[in-house]
Amino acid sequence: NTGDDILDFNVASSGSAGVFATTVPTGFVLYPGEIKNIYTYVTPMSNVDVGNYALKIDANSDGVSQSISHDIFVRDCYDYTFELLDEEKSICPCEEEKFGFELSNLGEYAETYDLSVEGRYAESIVLSQNSISLAPGESKIIYAYVESNCESEAGDYEFSVKVEPSTGSAVRSEVAKLIINPCYDFDVDTEKDLINLCEHDSEIVPINVENTGSTANTYTFDLEGPVWANLERNELEVAAGNSKSVEMELVPDYGVEGSFQISFSATPEKGN
Repeated sequence: NTGDDILDFNVASSGSAGVFATTVPTGFVLYPGEIKNIYTYVTPMSNVDVGNYALKIDANSDGVSQSISHDIFVRDCYDYTFELLDEEKSICPCEEEKFGFELSNLGEYAETYDLSVEGRYAESIVLSQNSISLAPGESKIIYAYVESNCESEAGDYEFSVKVEPSTGSAVRSEVAKLIINPCYDFDVDTEKDLINLCEHDSEIVPINVENTGSTANTYTFDLEGPVWANLERNELEVAAGNSKSVEMELVPDYGVEGSFQISFSATPEKGN
């Protein structure tokens, strides 16, 4: 109070930071020449956005007002980064692969993070850790292990790994792509499926096996039919993109007459 009269003061805070600022005391009396310190406590809640805020302190007495302004910057004291290390990977059915994710605590306090997997392929993914605690400045790599079963269809599958901090409010996620290639696709066919022959005659029927997949494979054959139908071999190895044939020999004996059904099947060593 620099005047000659006793003054009754009212103090109020305003501005964008006013909602999380408290000034004490808000009312008091000063005699001429008397000085009093007042304090404004700035306490942003956990749901306050990071950024710049304005704080204005108004002191009023007998219709006269004076103000002091402050710039308040609210930092993200629980800031962190979550980075995808492997955007996409390719595998074959029945194989396993892993994707790396790096989690870094950039905040000022120790923090615990919960991790989860979402997406169409989530049930086939196991995380190396579902929860992780990091000290300030600490980083760690988490792996998502992906296993494709032998019945998996070829195609592109996206999945996401989500991070939820226990104290901070920022939820982050990264999306990775798993490409399942048709590694074990193959076709089996014959030039004809109806054969006429006489008793005690013979005929060779080539059965073609084409490996349309992206990796070499070995095929085991099975034949169901009369005893006079036989295969020259029961196994065949075919390189990727190539085809080979196995011969089926038909040698009916004397007195054999009628219609016969012969079924041929090929089972790959890899795939179905």
